[in-house]
Amino acid sequence: MKNNLTKNQHYVPRVYLRGWTATGWAHDVEAGRQVMAHFLQQQSSEPRNSKSILHGKWFYEEDTSEPDNRIEKMFGEHEESWRGVMRFITFSAENARTIHREETSPQISEEQYVCRTLASLFCAMPEYVDSIKNFACISYFRTPAALKRKRAELDHPQVPGGATMAVDLSAFDLASQAMSSSLRDRFNSLNIVLLVAPQSSFVTSDRPCFDLDLAQNKYAPLLGYDIGRLETVVGYFPLSAKLAVLFVPSVLKTNTQTLKTPKVNVVTLPAHAVREFNLLTVKMADEIVVSTHDFASIEQVVA
Repeated sequence: MKNNLTKNQHYVPRVYLRGWTATGWAHDVEAGRQVMAHFLQQQSSEPRNSKSILHGKWFYEEDTSEPDNRIEKMFGEHEESWRGVMRFITFSAENARTIHREETSPQISEEQYVCRTLASLFCAMPEYVDSIKNFACISYFRTPAALKRKRAELDHPQVPGGATMAVDLSAFDLASQAMSSSLRDRFNSLNIVLLVAPQSSFVTSDRPCFDLDLAQNKYAPLLGYDIGRLETVVGYFPLSAKLAVLFVPSVLKTNTQTLKTPKVNVVTLPAHAVREFNLLTVKMADEIVVSTHDFASIEQVVA
């Protein structure tokens, strides 16, 4: 029966990685599935078919001797709609640029027009916001990098100088517990800031969605616990080479200020700001960073 099951299980979905391919979500052909993969440990970069990276053999199975694809099928249900959501968002942004360029006397800049269009889209179609939140939440905990992080949090000394507690947490366990926890509700409770990169490109990695604490630079939020609970913790998730999203609490606190955030906000980022987010992505990555072919090497990503 194993022949009917998916053995190489992608922990970063191939449909998600289409946001870094030349054809995006417009076509589903083999030639349009290449991304640039940067291997951090080997310090090498090469074009790769998204099918060949970011997967593990029976990665999500509770028992690899008797796999059933239970988690794989559960994630697949959420991945099915992603292509349609991103195709429409990408089309809306590109269409807004076309309309603006055809105007004889535009009253606002092209980027302002794109931001207004996308903000109106999300306000009119809140199900798209829900889809982004849900997909980001699942991407947040489903990777080996997230599993390694959670194991490190659980495998800690019981007393100073004492032995550590061995924690046998599997990818199946983490996925099952996360899906039945309050994590998805907490992601859904957060507001979003859509980030648009007209001049540069976002990168992603084998830990595509992660959280940050804005008030304590040396503090790493507990995986899956602090997001949606602490007013200083935000989530970050690249959607494609040109779009990313921040998940922010309704009241956001930093070291210097307290802000009330709108349900949806859309902003344009200059190239230097995109670079700062890319640096965070590289820092949080475990082994692989993914970009478009605009970045031929990891040195160009962080330059």
